[in-house]
Amino acid sequence: MKVTLTEMGGWANIRRSCTIDTASLPRTVAIKLEDGCRLALAAPAVVFDPNVRDARTLTLVVDTEGARRCASFQEPGAPAALRPVLEVMRPLCRQVSAEGE
Repeated sequence: MKVTLTEMGGWANIRRSCTIDTASLPRTVAIKLEDGCRLALAAPAVVFDPNVRDARTLTLVVDTEGARRCASFQEPGAPAALRPVLEVMRPLCRQVSAEGE
């Protein structure tokens, strides 16, 4: 499973991203990430609130065996199922330009 997490927005409007292939992780961490992705993608859709100032948008992209699934969440308000994904991936995210370079 290949997982990409992108964070955008916030007060400083910074874009951060990282991509991880779960095959490169220790098995316990890979299971935590894979299970978190499945649960987060299955969570009910969250309505984006335009009145929340400086909210970050989290975009999760999961590639598995030729299939791609994407979901976007607004913080605060992201489903609790996303927490394990954030715990694994946020420390690895790095700032990128708007074009993703």
